[in-house]
This record gives sequence, structure tokens and C-alpha cells, in this order.
Amino acid sequence: MARASGRTVSAETGALLGGLADRARTLEAKLREREAASTLSGRARDRVLIALDRVWIDEDGLPGRTWYRNLYAAPDENSGYAAWMLPGLRRAVELGDENAMRAEARRLAAALDRLDRLSAPLSAPEENAR
Repeated sequence: MARASGRTVSAETGALLGGLADRARTLEAKLREREAASTLSGRARDRVLIALDRVWIDEDGLPGRTWYRNLYAAPDENSGYAAWMLPGLRRAVELGDENAMRAEARRLAAALDRLDRLSAPLSAPEENAR
């Protein structure tokens, strides 16, 4: 058994969530390195940054709120005023729904993979980033 935000979850779910957190930390370090090494400027840089922002948009939307499509942030389900980070995963954890936790972790892992792939041009020579 493992814990997720104070809830006990199966070892499988705990490992999946822990692996997701590790991947996010690794990608953060890689993005910082790519940013520091970046030679992109102007429109080429803007294109990469816009693509990175769009990584978080999922056409299927959030569970129970398909009109919200951002996997990174969305208004809370109750008041609509507070911001929820990783809203699909947060909802799953709050409901204690391990199947949903695993599904959301896989969606977020896919977004991290896209971030990794699409951020590569930041540290590539500018002529290859167009």
C-alpha cells in the first residue's frame, strides 16, 4: 500500500504516481538545461513556446467536465473560483478512485512525453527549429 494526498492506494497506483512525479522532476531539469542552452529567438522561439503550452490541451476534456480541456489547470468543481492544478488527477484522488488516478496519471505522462519531444528545438540550432 502507498499514500496519495493522505489516502491509502494500492502499490501499483502508488508506483505509477511516484513514477509520474519522478518524470516531472527529470523533465523540469531537462527543460531548464534546454532553456539555458537555447539559441532560439523571435518567432522560432514563440512557436516552440506555444506548442509547449498546447501540450496540456486534451480533446477529451476533464472527467465530468469535458468543456474544460486543460490537463494542467482548471477551476475547481464546486465554486468555479479556486484553481486546481492537475485537475483530473486531483479529482480522482479526492474521490479515492484508483482507476481514475491511474488513467489520469497515464494522460499526464503522455503530456510530459509531448513536452519532452516538443521542447527539443529549444536547444537545437535555430535553422533546425523552423
